[in-house]
Amino acid sequence: MKTIKGPYLTLAAGVALAGVLLGMDINATPSQNVAQKLGAVGTTGTAVTPTAPPATPSASSTTISAPPTTPSAPTTAVTTIPATGATTIVAPSSPTSSSNPAVHDYAGKVDGGGASLAVSIYNGKAIAYVCGGSFEVWFTGTAKDGKLALSSRYGATLTATYDAGGAHGLVVGDGRHWTFTSPAVKSPSGLYRAYAKKQGVKVQATWIVLPDGSQTGAEDAGGDTATAAPVAPIDFGSGTAVLPDGQTVQPTRIDGSREGS
Repeated sequence: MKTIKGPYLTLAAGVALAGVLLGMDINATPSQNVAQKLGAVGTTGTAVTPTAPPATPSASSTTISAPPTTPSAPTTAVTTIPATGATTIVAPSSPTSSSNPAVHDYAGKVDGGGASLAVSIYNGKAIAYVCGGSFEVWFTGTAKDGKLALSSRYGATLTATYDAGGAHGLVVGDGRHWTFTSPAVKSPSGLYRAYAKKQGVKVQATWIVLPDGSQTGAEDAGGDTATAAPVAPIDFGSGTAVLPDGQTVQPTRIDGSREGS
């Protein structure tokens, strides 16, 4: 039988060439073929474009809000003592009054200058002291509606009117009649008192300090007598006074919040 080689050889050569070309195409465009196989083309025929993932904000672009500011506590002053290194907490200072605002004090001389007089009012009550050095009289009583009504244990009387500026009135007793006009005063003017013992007996000394700095004072053994011994003025530098027998005392300012003798 005669063998026909031409057509078969030609066919075999064509198939071999086609295989080589197919392998070259696959190696050259792998991504296109994979995309087609995975369905990169939608059912409607429109190409689907891959969406990039959202960018992660960089650390430098992140804003951190600071916490709200807390109001600071009131400042407390701190003082350090150099010698010891100890720390002392100093409380904030607050304004204080040097005298009781409910107390009203008056001091002056009776008309004619025969004696000094001091009056102090507190909470509807009043005390008064009249002193001429060799005599003294204490008064106690009431203060109401701008009027004073006071008396001594020996029957002398003091009546007056008063307001924020001063007191004006009349003293009657032991054959004396004095009128007075005394201005309102504040410390160091006013009444002062000290106690001492003389031969086992308690004695009292009292001073009236006037606005001009002048003083009148006396010592007695009963608190309300017609006779008394003059005392030396208070030395405000030392805060002391010397009684007639040489004793040194420390007078204390008194007012209507403390009852008189």
